[in-house]
Amino acid sequence: MISAFALTPLILIQGAAAEYRRVILSDGRVIDARIGAMDASGTVLLDIPQGRMTLHFSQVASMAPITEEEYREQSPWRVLVQPIDGPNTERTTRLRSRLADEALAELPATVRVQQDALSTALLPTEITMMEACGSDPACLEPYLSRLPVDVVLLGEIVTDAGREELSLTSYFQGAERARRTVSVTLGSELPSARALVPTLAAALHLDAPVEAPRPPVVAVAPRPTPPPPVTAPLPPPPEPTAQMIDRLAWAPVPGLPSLVQRDFQDTAIAWAVIVPSTALMVGAVGQGAPKPAQFALLSVASYYTITVAVNRAVAAR
Repeated sequence: MISAFALTPLILIQGAAAEYRRVILSDGRVIDARIGAMDASGTVLLDIPQGRMTLHFSQVASMAPITEEEYREQSPWRVLVQPIDGPNTERTTRLRSRLADEALAELPATVRVQQDALSTALLPTEITMMEACGSDPACLEPYLSRLPVDVVLLGEIVTDAGREELSLTSYFQGAERARRTVSVTLGSELPSARALVPTLAAALHLDAPVEAPRPPVVAVAPRPTPPPPVTAPLPPPPEPTAQMIDRLAWAPVPGLPSLVQRDFQDTAIAWAVIVPSTALMVGAVGQGAPKPAQFALLSVASYYTITVAVNRAVAAR
């Protein structure tokens, strides 16, 4: 056992920098940890990847410094959950699944070892026999030391005065004295995975995880929908003046003066006159123009002359 005097240097320097130590416990476990807090009363807090452990100086056999890299490179704990013994097979099967698949997943740096992963160490018949052992330590004894796991959890539902309890026992490889048994009362309904986490943590020598407080739910009144903006009606377009109509008549657009005045009948008349007249004029020009450039110039001039003439004639009606 390490003395409190030997731990005094750690007490004095804690807080100055993170201290990483390989802690050998008196029960045989070897733990790489970050020293969380220590005091002269004998309490030692260790932070490990799986959570936090609270120890007493009397449980510590020795300590040796390690690097932060060594601490962070630790492998997760491989945990095997044996079938839970109990009178109701369907209930114990569900409880084992909730404990191994859900509650264990709530603890960091822990992984469940499936039964088929044991084939590297045991024969198929041995795996079947070990499964049938349930929570019987004597039956499991020939297999425990050969299992490729770090922790084995044995569960049993016991009835006391009509009340059911789950008894959970942990076995740490290479540290038989670290065996710990905890229990939790069961109701008519199985506890949730979150409710099983403190019991599971206690079986693994861990402090109960501290759940972060959830923010309060504040009801927020819906924002009122703003009324649609009031849009003033657009003023009607000004009526075209005679001067404007006269200017538009000179634009080479068929029926433009009538269109501006919304006289669609005169607009159609202008198109009906200008289009065929232009076609006839272009045809006549094409026969007399000796060069393509002359033909193009005379065609454009013809179109413009006819369009302006018809626009002015229709607008003057």
